[in-house]
Amino acid sequence: MKNFFFRAFFPALCLFVFTTIYGQSSVGHSFTYAEITKQMPYLRMATLEQVLVEGDGTAAGDQQIEATLTRLLAQRITSDSGNVQWRNFQTHIKQITIRNATFKTIPQALGEFGHLFEIIFDRCPNLNLQTVNDLVKHADPQSKLYEKFNKDIISLTFMNADWDTIAPFQLEKGLLSDLREVRFINIQHLNQHCSDLLTQLYSAYPDIGWLTLKGCGIDNVNCLQALVKFEKLSAVSLDYNYLTEIPLFNKHLVTLNLSHNLISNFQPKTDSTDLSTLHFLYLDCNLLDYIHLRTVLSDTLFTGLEVFTFECFGTANAREPFLLAESLDRGRVAQFMSYTSRYVNDFTPPEVKCDACQAYRADFISNRLQDVAFVGDSVSVYRLSFTPAAGKVTMETNMPVNGRYEKPHQEVFAYKQMRTCQRLATTSATAPAVWEITLRIEVFADGRNQLRDLVLRVPEGSNAGTLEMIPITD
Repeated sequence: MKNFFFRAFFPALCLFVFTTIYGQSSVGHSFTYAEITKQMPYLRMATLEQVLVEGDGTAAGDQQIEATLTRLLAQRITSDSGNVQWRNFQTHIKQITIRNATFKTIPQALGEFGHLFEIIFDRCPNLNLQTVNDLVKHADPQSKLYEKFNKDIISLTFMNADWDTIAPFQLEKGLLSDLREVRFINIQHLNQHCSDLLTQLYSAYPDIGWLTLKGCGIDNVNCLQALVKFEKLSAVSLDYNYLTEIPLFNKHLVTLNLSHNLISNFQPKTDSTDLSTLHFLYLDCNLLDYIHLRTVLSDTLFTGLEVFTFECFGTANAREPFLLAESLDRGRVAQFMSYTSRYVNDFTPPEVKCDACQAYRADFISNRLQDVAFVGDSVSVYRLSFTPAAGKVTMETNMPVNGRYEKPHQEVFAYKQMRTCQRLATTSATAPAVWEITLRIEVFADGRNQLRDLVLRVPEGSNAGTLEMIPITD
């Protein structure tokens, strides 16, 4: 019975959270012990369920974390003013965030929180899903810590860490018997462990219902193939990655968050069939074509779709978003918007601010162009620099003058937008995939400004690429 409330209402909570803050699992503020004792006269104990315990990344800070957990477990907590006391506050704590810890063990005090079901490890470089697995596996089966993780913990989050050197995952099947949600947020180098991680996660916990891989640099759908095996997976968040395709999922999936990726191709015969059972779909800040997507959605997805978001696509026509919005209205699909004011006084959507999307794409482009030499023809070799704040793409090359190479020649173009991005697989098993990025630029030619598509192709892991300048004819 202790987890009845959570299991009954957590699915609804997850859907609400996805529609409001795009995959962040917690709503509300996580209070530190100092905030609690200072603000206690103005707080209601019954509503304070999330606690943050923070160190400073040192051994002394780890000791402070342990001491704070002990204070939270006290029978009475007294306010700084001394005139307010809370009894048994620990029974109200359901989520604990441990931040900036260097310890390689799990604090034993976590086992003492009777109603704790969610733990977040933030900036804890020595704790990941494998180390937690191993620590629990070798803990005393009679200890409260073992019982807490083995029977009570439903949600685990790992965030803001670097997993470059971790060993392959070998998770114990069913060790955390109630685990239903796992979140990985801003984990560097997770991309290189992604396939192994998901395979092991499915093997150990096939009943996972909510999974987040946010901001983890994932750029290849092949490493996500194991997702299709999770038959009870109802909500997936893959936002803030570099995916250029929509992965395959199990037909039971209800909520999918792919916002802030680089998806420019929505294949009607595959993606629409695989996603036809979705109720909530988030595609903000991608590179999809509104008109093409409008056709796909009209033909296949309106039956079950309830909420769809589509801000800040890579479109050249300001009218396209409104055509898609009209189609969604006819299909009775809610166009949930992340910006506050849905309508202005004349009942039309206001102009969408896409600064965050542009900055996200600019970071990706800059990283891909760094130290790459591009060949434009049989002779010329170009270096490109990208200055998104100034809206400029600078092309530099050593041009022959009277048979001699003089100082580098520069051309500066006005950057308009990132049009498409694809990760192209090669026919050879040993050859790396090729990134093809199309940038819309403006050049001055024939006495006037003209639009061009600058197509850049760079093999993965290479510092040599090709470029092509294509005129816009329409």
